[in-house]
Amino acid sequence: PFDNPLDQVLDRGQGNKFRIIGIVQDFHYSSVKTSIKPLVMRFQEPSNNKMVLLQYLNIKTQGNQAEIMATIRDTWTQQLPEIPFEFTFINESYRKLYDSERTFGSLFTIFSILAIIIASLGLFGLATFSIKQRLKEVMVRKVLGATTMQLFTLIVVDFTKWVLLGVAFGIPIAYYFMSDWLTGFASRTPISWLYFLLPSLGLILLCWGIIISLMIKVDRSNPTEVLGQES
Repeated sequence: PFDNPLDQVLDRGQGNKFRIIGIVQDFHYSSVKTSIKPLVMRFQEPSNNKMVLLQYLNIKTQGNQAEIMATIRDTWTQQLPEIPFEFTFINESYRKLYDSERTFGSLFTIFSILAIIIASLGLFGLATFSIKQRLKEVMVRKVLGATTMQLFTLIVVDFTKWVLLGVAFGIPIAYYFMSDWLTGFASRTPISWLYFLLPSLGLILLCWGIIISLMIKVDRSNPTEVLGQES
C-alpha cells in the first residue's frame, strides 16, 4: 500500500507495470446488494500500430442513437471483421440488476392500494354502523345544545383510539420487515421515523374524513323525526 498512491508504479508481475495517474471515489459498478470492491481501470495506448486487445470498449454517445450505432457497427466491421459485433447499453445492464426490486415495488404498490381501499370501505361501514347505533344519543345531545364540533369529538375520539392502537401494533411489524428486507443490501438507507409518521397521519386523517362526511349528514337530520323513529 502507498500513503500517496498517485504517480506510484503498480507491479502486477510478469512485466505488467502500471503507473497510477488518478483515483476516483467509490462508485457502484454492480448491484447495491454487493459491497463496493476495488476496481482498476487501465489506460494503455496502442503500440507498433497494433490495437490493444480489450475485453470491453465503452463509448459515450449523444445524438441520434440509430445513426450512431450504425456508424459504430460499420467501423467495427471494417477494423475487426473476424470478431462479431456485440453490444449492450449500460443503462439497460444496470436496469436488469434491479428487475426483481421493480417487480416487488409494483406488486407492493398494487396490494397497498387494494389494502387501503378495503380498509376505507371497512372503516366507512364500521363508522356508519357505530353512528347509527348511537344516533339517538347524538340527537339527544343535539337537542340539549351540543355543538357540531362536540358531536364530532364524541364520535371521533372512539375511532381515533382504535386507529392509534392499530398503528401501535403495525409499526413494529412494518419496521421488522423493512429492516429484514434492507439487510439484503450492502448499501442501504436508514429507516427514518417519517416513514411511519406520515402514513399514520394519513390514516388518521382518512378516519376523520369519513366520520366528518357521516356527521354532516347526521347534523342535517331533524332530531324530532329521528327520536320519533327511534321510539
